[in-house]
Amino acid sequence: MRKPEIGMALEAQKIFPEIDFEKSVMAGDSESDMLFGRNAGMKTVLINQNKEDSERLSLLYDFAYPDLMSFAYDL
Repeated sequence: MRKPEIGMALEAQKIFPEIDFEKSVMAGDSESDMLFGRNAGMKTVLINQNKEDSERLSLLYDFAYPDLMSFAYDL
């Protein structure tokens, strides 16, 4: 059940079968968060102010924001 494996997402889907990973978003601040989202087929959003991390992880996320509030404003 540890990221980046998707066991916790599959478990949540068992409890809530209406979850559609293709319509879901994984927002997080780490490489394992982004890999989890990719492995589950979700859109990924990196929440991180560190430009070096953003550049290093650029192939793993669909969108990037410096903080959660900025992401929420864009919804």
